[in-house]
Amino acid sequence: MALSLLLAAGSAAADPSANELATARRLFQEATALEQRSDWRGASSKLDAALAIKQTPGLHFHRAHCAEQLGELVLAARHYGRAEELIRAGAAAPDVEELLTAARARVLSRVPRLTLALPSDVRGATLEIDGNPVNDAPGTPVILDPGRHRIVARAPGRRDFEMEITLIEGQTQTLEVLLARPPEPEPTPVLAGPSKTAIEGSGFGTRELVLVAEATFVVAGLGAGVGFSIARGSASNRIDQAQSTIDANSGDGSTGCSTTATQAACAELDDAIADHEQAARFATIGFVAAGVGAVAGVFTWALWPSDDVTTTASVAPNPGGATLLVRGVF
Repeated sequence: MALSLLLAAGSAAADPSANELATARRLFQEATALEQRSDWRGASSKLDAALAIKQTPGLHFHRAHCAEQLGELVLAARHYGRAEELIRAGAAAPDVEELLTAARARVLSRVPRLTLALPSDVRGATLEIDGNPVNDAPGTPVILDPGRHRIVARAPGRRDFEMEITLIEGQTQTLEVLLARPPEPEPTPVLAGPSKTAIEGSGFGTRELVLVAEATFVVAGLGAGVGFSIARGSASNRIDQAQSTIDANSGDGSTGCSTTATQAACAELDDAIADHEQAARFATIGFVAAGVGAVAGVFTWALWPSDDVTTTASVAPNPGGATLLVRGVF
């Protein structure tokens, strides 16, 4: 039966030579042997080589059966369909014809079908599934193997659509392809210069910056003066405590710092006196700096004209030369 299937007519091309037919017979026999061992991949390779020599319903049927076992359902349906076309064209293969209808129906019931639905207002869209173009009309179900597939859609003036989906055997699914319009570009804002009123009414110029700096200087000086005054008071307390310790251990007051008991207190007294003098000096500097900053702020406020005061200057000729006239508020 196998040899009769192989020799059945089924190709519109020129008939193969005797040697080529012998090769096809050998390949078919090797393929059937591999099928009996469930080596579907190896059998498929042999059948593809035989089909390259001669197209017969039997070879396509066996190739479809191997593809079905490998889970390549789309390829299996294609080979079953090709076997059916050859029989309709007159190829004699009664044994294949008897099995073909049920086999093809079985595969088609397992093949997933995916329908890609495009927006009605999209024109010129192109579709790809797993990198292969979809040439069917939009809305036509596409048969695919079970598993994961990548869908890509493009259209002029629209954003590209990309999605991955997973299909299972026998599934029928419709996927809405969202080809959104790109966002409208935002208008470039026009940067207008500040108005004359805004400039004149801002009230914050060089004069104000100087006043702020002087106020900061005053605050810093006062902070330093107060801080070091507190430190000076603490040093005074230490001096009193150390002196009391020395007096208590001096007996009649004649020993001073000569005894062991008073040496530590004498050292603390020296440190406290040094800290007191340093704190007093820095406190004085802080208060003086604050005073200088305050005086400078008063002069700046009183003598520096504000930014909205207009100052004019003119030159008036006279018999002895010229006179410079300056008008403004100072």
